Parts: sequence; structure tokens; C-alpha cells
Amino acid sequence: MATHTTLNRLYPAITTLAALFGLAASTVSCDSGNNNPPHQATLYNMVELTAHDNTGTTFTLYRADSDDAATLRSPIPVDTTGTKIGESLFLAYIPANPQPYASSDIDVVYTTPMTNRPLKQADSDGLANWDADPVYLLSIWRGGTKIYVRARLTYDTAPRFYELIVDEATKSQPVPDAYLLHHRTGSDPSFDRQYYVTFDIAALWNNPDYTGLRVHVNNSNNPAASTFLFSKER
Repeated sequence: MATHTTLNRLYPAITTLAALFGLAASTVSCDSGNNNPPHQATLYNMVELTAHDNTGTTFTLYRADSDDAATLRSPIPVDTTGTKIGESLFLAYIPANPQPYASSDIDVVYTTPMTNRPLKQADSDGLANWDADPVYLLSIWRGGTKIYVRARLTYDTAPRFYELIVDEATKSQPVPDAYLLHHRTGSDPSFDRQYYVTFDIAALWNNPDYTGLRVHVNNSNNPAASTFLFSKER
């Protein structure tokens, strides 16, 4: 049974989430009769920063719910201020190889820092009222050793509690239960913004005693879709 995984104990750390503003859809411009050649689509993905020096910048793109990954490399160093090696960021780019999830040199259009959080653990007291504030879930997936969450949340300039927490009572099970805790520190009404957040689950995922992770979300977008099972590839 699992006894040696080291996770971060839950403590009252408040997170300031980075909202992504003005994200455009992928587009391709077409020849409208003036003989201008079509331009390749700009792609938008959440990627890991793998390497960065004066020879260029390298990113890793994971296929959803998979360990399969593509290497994206910009031969021109990219400004990655605010993102450490191994953390994720939002990347807009034009690949030299247009095949989906193919390794390629890329032209970077822009990057946007994202919120990167560790996986934490808590007992029943720490998980009390984990669903106090709902999450309008747009998508959730695993890529490598991270859980990626795309959601609409009430916009707030004040920090909030937003953590993925493993229930200590389930740590001895092959598939532990984790809860996406969301607590705003304020109560003023506001509009929604789209947030992209990654949670690093490597401490659990790389432990052979575990075969997966079950994630619970207070999903106001679709309450029937509130539990998500991520299983290791065999």
C-alpha cells in the first residue's frame, strides 16, 4: 500500500489566480482574390517550459490524458518572465510542422503566465466546505504529471483559496480522492473571467502504488459531471 508519497500539507496559503484576457480563436486568413498566400493558423495551448537559454526556448506539449508529448522549440529566445522551468504557461504559436501534436520548430506569437499549484493533502477538517464556491468547469485533463483545469470563476482582484487537495483518508487506496477546493475571500458580486490553472501531481503519479486519481469538482456548468477519474496508462 502507498505509504511514502510526499505531498504538501494544506496550510492557509491564498492564491492569486492569473486570468487570461482576450484570447482569440485559431484563425487562417484566406486568399480573397489579391493573390495573397494563406497564412498558417495560430495555435493556442497550455505547455510546460522545458528549457530556456540564449540559443532558444523549448516547450513540451502533452496530448490530453496521456504521457505522449511533443517538443516545441523557438530558435529565438522567448520572454518567459514569471514562469520557471517545469511550470506551465499559455502559448500562442505558429508551428513549422502543422500536424497535430507533432514536434516542431515554432514562431511564438505570445506567451502568458499561468497559475501553477502543487497537489496538497488534508484531513476531513481541512476539506470542510471544499465546495463553498462553485467552479464553472470548461475542461479538465491530465498531461504528463499535471492536472490542467480551464474554468470560469468570479473575477476578483483579491486572492482566493484554489487548491487541489487529496483526502488523507483515501491515501492508502490505489485511487485516492482529490477535491478542487474553491473559496473566495470576498463576497462582492462580479463578472466571470476564464482561468487556466495547473496542479502538479508528480509526487502521487510517479508512485507505483497508485493506479490513478479521482478528482471531485463542484461543477456549476454541469452538476452531473462532478467526478473525473484519471487512470495511469498501461
